[in-house]
Amino acid sequence: TCRFDTLPEAQKELLQKRLYASHNPNQIIPKEKYTQLGNLQLLNIRYDYPDKDGNHWLIDDHGLYIATPIISRGQHIGQEEVRAMSRMSNGEIWAAQRCSNHVAVYDSTLRLIRTEDFGAPVYCIQETENGHIWLGTKPGALIERNGTKRQTYPSVRNAYDILLDKQGRLW
Repeated sequence: TCRFDTLPEAQKELLQKRLYASHNPNQIIPKEKYTQLGNLQLLNIRYDYPDKDGNHWLIDDHGLYIATPIISRGQHIGQEEVRAMSRMSNGEIWAAQRCSNHVAVYDSTLRLIRTEDFGAPVYCIQETENGHIWLGTKPGALIERNGTKRQTYPSVRNAYDILLDKQGRLW
């Protein structure tokens, strides 16, 4: 349900029994051991379940916690200040420079492939399911890029954000 709710005591006991039964008892952390988790100090961690995303779900004497690891540090790619950025379905990363009309296009290893000039600073970038890339510029227009073809919609002169709703409509 994507939320935490208080459970009736009987249901809580049943779920705890199932949880502990499915857990490898050899991995239970010994009692009366303090563990520092950020600014929290956990006491008697009874359960540590790593999920498929690398998070650790922890239960101690006082509650349930999730510890999310920092995957990696950022990598400097020699780009000026970035105003907008988006990863495309083909793995390319498009980054619009703040004080430029250019968008730098990188491959998935952050190797610069090309730059493209859109005639005005790009404020937002969005790819639709059909592979079209939409760019909002100011001042300028809304630009649709389909492969190497571009369509400009000058009636939209200042676009700060582009979003898709659940039906795939562009806003």
